[in-house]
Amino acid sequence: WIAPMADAGVDLYTFHVESVSDPSPVCRKVREAGMKVGLALKPNTPADFVARCIDEADVVLVMTVEPGFGGQKFMVNMMDKVSELRQRYPNIDIGVDGGVGPNTIDLCAKVIFMIIMI
Repeated sequence: WIAPMADAGVDLYTFHVESVSDPSPVCRKVREAGMKVGLALKPNTPADFVARCIDEADVVLVMTVEPGFGGQKFMVNMMDKVSELRQRYPNIDIGVDGGVGPNTIDLCAKVIFMIIMI
């Protein structure tokens, strides 16, 4: 998937860190393809899971719903994970994805997100 995305002009490639045994080689391939690196975390994945490859990332994306199932409600408890990531890594962009809408966008903004997926 990396080369076709780079060929299509994508500038940020985000992948679920849980989907690979070692995220570092994927991060390197993405960077070598000329794209920024995004690390996505599922709701049950602890924030410290990205520690081993955070230096290779430009963005951490916190999933605020369980991926793969539409129509889910925003998981407010993910704000703790976002806050933890923001505290640990103040210079990296943090984003959220899933269940964000008119009723949750203000909460997202209060936790100081850089990226909000709607």
